[in-house]
Amino acid sequence: MITNTHAAKFLDDADAAMVSNKPILADRYLVLAASMPISDAVLLSRLVDFAKHRGHDEAIQNALTRSPLTKSDGALQLLLAEIYSKRGEYDAAKQTFTALADDPEHGPAALRSLANLALYAVELETVLEIADRLDVLSPGGAGPAMLRANVFIKQGNLQAAEAELDIAAGLGANDEGLHFQRMAIASKRREFSEIWRYWLARKEPPELLPHHLLPRLTRLEDARGMNVLVRSEQGFGDILQFARFIPALVGIAESVTFYTNGRLQRLLTPLHEAGVELCDRNPEDQYPDFICPMLDLPHLVGADTAEKLLPAPYLRVEPEVQSEWQARVGREGFRIGIVWQGNAQGAIDYGRSIPLDELARIAEIDGVRLIALQKGTGIEQIAALPQPEIIEVFDAFDAGEDAFIDTAALASCLDLIVTTDTSVAHVVGALGLPAVLLLKYDPDWRWTIPPLNKTVWYQNTVPLRQDKAGDWAGVVDKLMLLITERMA
Repeated sequence: MITNTHAAKFLDDADAAMVSNKPILADRYLVLAASMPISDAVLLSRLVDFAKHRGHDEAIQNALTRSPLTKSDGALQLLLAEIYSKRGEYDAAKQTFTALADDPEHGPAALRSLANLALYAVELETVLEIADRLDVLSPGGAGPAMLRANVFIKQGNLQAAEAELDIAAGLGANDEGLHFQRMAIASKRREFSEIWRYWLARKEPPELLPHHLLPRLTRLEDARGMNVLVRSEQGFGDILQFARFIPALVGIAESVTFYTNGRLQRLLTPLHEAGVELCDRNPEDQYPDFICPMLDLPHLVGADTAEKLLPAPYLRVEPEVQSEWQARVGREGFRIGIVWQGNAQGAIDYGRSIPLDELARIAEIDGVRLIALQKGTGIEQIAALPQPEIIEVFDAFDAGEDAFIDTAALASCLDLIVTTDTSVAHVVGALGLPAVLLLKYDPDWRWTIPPLNKTVWYQNTVPLRQDKAGDWAGVVDKLMLLITERMA
């Protein structure tokens, strides 16, 4: 077919662009290929593989949606549903997974994905029902026990959760999955040494510098007199949260280098001043003796109590940038910076973000000014408000190559920052600024360490959690009371 011919030509052009080191051009050709209704299975597989390599989920979704092959291929339908889920299109994901649930070949995988979505939504009865169905479809598997353990953890029945994890372990459950669930149990018991021990037992992250073939640092005393390369892991929020532990290696190791995203290095300047070298590319003139994934650090430095966590602030605002923002914002009113939407690309955002029209109710308090710290996805919600002018938006905000420089400076000029569970929560927390963290009913493990009315990570951050799943209205009611008290 001529359509397949055109799609193949676009993919050939994309390959050639990658060989010529022109990734942007390659992505343009990929998008063109994905816009074709491809009917050749080999060609479609080639496109999917290329898009996975480029991390271009939208291209995969477009190609599978348009291809006539998808309608009769359960594997392609499953992949499409996974992309829907990853991109935050949960209703479409659930519809596709549900349609596959009784498929003999793909049903178990579809049910497990449905259960994961139900866990994020705290639909615990649904999860238990799916576990029972999996027992029938794939008897002898560890999946149902893992799902039941998840439910019991969320219900606070930790003894029952441990019993299910023991069953899952006996049935050959994935070690990393078991470790993460046991870590969640440890967090609810405030057992810091256990939390870090389970992190240490996770699957080792991919090697960033494979040509060095460095041994992993497993004991703090082994770093004495050595050159240690700490590598960042996971997202910006995790990096900012755990960066506090890196200076603990200074004075023990001969040198400490932190290999992380270049966009964060300006914000992390205090680490450099503490003796940590920062880099975002292969330090070819250095030959470290050990490599240390950054989430290994709490275990290595013995952070077995909350008191051993380096308190905030451990980052700071640049005075010149702060002065510029102070002049722009002024000092009128009770100034509240707000962030309402996290990265929607992934099931982790399921229920985590608050609709702006709900959060904007705090503008009803006399004297309050709402200032957007939101960037990217979510900013479009302002225009949909009945009175969009109640949200102040500043241009040229974090427009440079360095992440969060304007966020940090603007936030430091405000009376309070209100944010959902995003990287901004870690920025303002690490700066020691007054903040309120809005949390869904079942938040990420790091916020479930007792007591739940405060967080061990940032002393000036007050967490407000939903009393029941989806109840943002109740959270905003509490927030309005807190703001009124602070303004008094």
